[in-house]
Amino acid sequence: MLRHVHTLARSARLTAAPLLLLAAAPAQRSPETRVDRAPAGTQATAPQMAAFGRSVYLVWQDDRNGSGDIFFNRSNDAGKTWMGQDVRLDTSAAGSSDSRNPQIAVNGARLIVTWVDERSGSFDVYCNRSLDGGATWLAADVRINSISSRSATTAPRPRAIAAGGFFYVLWDDYRLANADVYFNRSRDATAGSWLANDIRLDVGSTIGSAASLFPQLATSGALGQSVFATWADRRDGQFDIYFSRSLDSGANWLSPDVRLDVGSAAGAALSGVPQIATSGGAVYVVWADARDGETDIYFNRSLDNGTTWLDPDVRLDTDAAGAAASGQPQLAASGDAVYVVWSDSRNGETDVYFNRSLDRGGSFLGTDVRLDTDAAGAAASTEPQIAAAGDHLYVAWTEGRNPTTDLYYNRSANAGANWLPDDVALDTSATQRLINATAPQVAATGPYVAWQAGTASGQAVYFNIPFGFQTYGNGNVGAGGQVPQMGGSGLAIIGGPITLDVANAVGGAPGAMFLGAGPSSRTALPIQQGTLQVIPLITLGFGTTGPAGVPGIGKASIPLTLPSNPVFVGANINLQAWIVDDQSPTEFAHTGGLELWIG
Repeated sequence: MLRHVHTLARSARLTAAPLLLLAAAPAQRSPETRVDRAPAGTQATAPQMAAFGRSVYLVWQDDRNGSGDIFFNRSNDAGKTWMGQDVRLDTSAAGSSDSRNPQIAVNGARLIVTWVDERSGSFDVYCNRSLDGGATWLAADVRINSISSRSATTAPRPRAIAAGGFFYVLWDDYRLANADVYFNRSRDATAGSWLANDIRLDVGSTIGSAASLFPQLATSGALGQSVFATWADRRDGQFDIYFSRSLDSGANWLSPDVRLDVGSAAGAALSGVPQIATSGGAVYVVWADARDGETDIYFNRSLDNGTTWLDPDVRLDTDAAGAAASGQPQLAASGDAVYVVWSDSRNGETDVYFNRSLDRGGSFLGTDVRLDTDAAGAAASTEPQIAAAGDHLYVAWTEGRNPTTDLYYNRSANAGANWLPDDVALDTSATQRLINATAPQVAATGPYVAWQAGTASGQAVYFNIPFGFQTYGNGNVGAGGQVPQMGGSGLAIIGGPITLDVANAVGGAPGAMFLGAGPSSRTALPIQQGTLQVIPLITLGFGTTGPAGVPGIGKASIPLTLPSNPVFVGANINLQAWIVDDQSPTEFAHTGGLELWIG
């Protein structure tokens, strides 16, 4: 076979057309990855995810030590490998008190994790942070709230953001009879660096007089200096949606705060579970609102950093007002676009619906779009999550169609104009399909999806990528002791252009790219002092750049267009590059393998 490879490689010709032959053998992606390293019987729950480039960070609460502790793990290679040991971030004695409700935020190499902890006998807000991408953490965690909670039964729900030079934290605080919304900030999250007196934001009512719940936090500006908060507030009877903002990194806030559900009288109907997102100077808020009977999804927006808002607000679910329960709204913003998803019971069991605006909330689709593609209303679809990167949208949710609850996903590559005709299950292994998934998380970087699911005796944290590239195996040494490397770039979606990149090879050399279809094409076959990583269905020739024979400078970028037929969603392709290297004893050097999933 190597004689044939040598001849083909010397021809240095490449065409993308043979990739279409892979239609003969599509195969689904590899199973999901379990992230936590907890022992059997542990309840690892409430996962939260943050991502930056190829780095993925996960936190969760688990009871491996008795009571709940907060644990962390990370991958620096897009989820291929994870640390061998989880890192515990609450630094009181392991299992000595209940820690729960973790949140994580990332800004470059700066990470902050917040949670609530009852080590003092009531719930307080704690944090730990890393300035080197999770490699090291504070030796002692730090309490953020300046006055302890009076509640030993109701745990706050902290929200955290890392932006510019600050860490920001928002939470519902029970230091008096009813919860208020409090805020604190720090530059490095160490003890003594937080504001000595945290700041109450629900200032339009008397402190502790009415419950303020479900706080959410967002920032904007090149340095994250504009900080925005929203929450549900019961000061006038039923819950309304309120807002406040700071334009100076959290030093000063609006007084009074601002009500956003202005299309109905204050306190007249239940409004709850608000969500907030920003893009440029625009601020967007959505919530569930019962002014018409059953809850609908309502929206308000400001184009001037929260100074002025729409009056009235806007309903986004386009069935009859109040006819069916719509809830669990989530939103994402990118450029001038804002995207909203929610769960909706108009068809029986809840489905996942979507609406969008491409003009900063000025207008929305006249008909909302259902994203779960089984029979409408046939199974409960809940907990939708959305992430956006430019025109690319990623939505994940849980659904009980099997009848276990599994993790599903859909995506759009054109700002929500079109979606996959069939949604995709991401908990793909045989054991996963027999247990329930919940608490999905989705990040547009990647994209990446995480969730919790049952094990034989507990709960665990899982991770998958809907599409993309991951390397496997090892290359062998060529000229100058250099090992050629291979990677992929571009969005690996049906019909999408991608590039296969070879680097670190000898210059001016011919090579051959092996392509195999499906998991069965992945191998590790020793051959002529190297390792064949792919059983090829197709072999393509290419040539490296640079002066002939110079070690380590040879590169090749091989553009391909993936098949456009939706049948290829979930298909797996395995690849490896071999390069003719006259300075190698074997006359060849090769890369490791590259695994590709099509989304």
